[in-house]
Amino acid sequence: MRGRYDEGWKETIRTFFPHFLSFFFPSIAQHIDTSKGFDFLDKELGRISRKGLTGRRADTLAKVYLKNGEEQWLLIHAVESQGSKVER
Repeated sequence: MRGRYDEGWKETIRTFFPHFLSFFFPSIAQHIDTSKGFDFLDKELGRISRKGLTGRRADTLAKVYLKNGEEQWLLIHAVESQGSKVER
C-alpha cells in the first residue's frame, strides 16, 4: 500500500500559494496579478492526469491571472519526501 506522503506539500502550496510562487518562481510570480485571486483545478488535473497528458504525476493545477489580464494555468510538481525502513 502506497502512502500519501505528498499531501503535506500539496496543502502547503495551497495555503501559501502566492508566497510559494514568489520564493520558488520569482520570474513567474512577477507577472501574476494576485489581486484577481486564483483557483485550484482539482477536477481538471484529475482528467489530464488520467489521460497521461502530464507525463509525470503533477501535484497542483492552478488558474491564475497575469497582469496583462490573460488567464494562465500553472502545473506544479512539488518535491516529495520519501523514506523507508533501514535494516541494520
